[in-house]
Amino acid sequence: MATIESKIVPHLWFDKEAREAAEFYTSIFDDSKIKSIVTLEGTPSGSVEVVIFELFGQEFQAISAGPFFKFNESISFMVKCNTQDEIDDYWEKLTADGGQEVECGWLKDKFGLSWQIVPEIMNKMMQSKNPEVLSRVTQAFLKMKKIDIAELQKAYEGNQGRFNMLCAEYRRLSMTGNRIKTIACRITNVARAVVRFFYADAVAYISARHSASARHR
Repeated sequence: MATIESKIVPHLWFDKEAREAAEFYTSIFDDSKIKSIVTLEGTPSGSVEVVIFELFGQEFQAISAGPFFKFNESISFMVKCNTQDEIDDYWEKLTADGGQEVECGWLKDKFGLSWQIVPEIMNKMMQSKNPEVLSRVTQAFLKMKKIDIAELQKAYEGNQGRFNMLCAEYRRLSMTGNRIKTIACRITNVARAVVRFFYADAVAYISARHSASARHR
């Protein structure tokens, strides 16, 4: 059996799925691998498979030792994410094949193990000393299953956030208006050039006809 290198190692009890679970988790998270699989005989549970694996370099140990204990929400693993795409990706993969969306960023995977998929910025939001900010953020995430960073940010910023959004929209519309004005000016200039061209051509044509008519007289 491989030497345990981490000082604290989460230990997961499965009925028969320890190897399957380790393969599932290491397929989802980076810097992950299965380090060893050992079968123990003659235990109270009979033949027991022990799997040591790593997720993001953190060691875990899992055993297949019978249907005596079940996972519940009193223990969960929190995965901190930097972007919404990262949240979406972990959420989709961990709820696949029978997993379950719960609420407030919590989910259960197909083995019944609970996870919290949360944005890193949420920690900063929850450290606010402003009770109104904390209340807005709390009420926002209580309505969510999968965390939406943009909605959390709106709740965190409150009226200031809405003001900033309105300012950004005003700037965008102003820029759009300026582009429209620029395009209109260009179209006007082209139209004037076309008119001048045809006007000059028409004057030349009329002058030529007039000269020809005068000669025939």
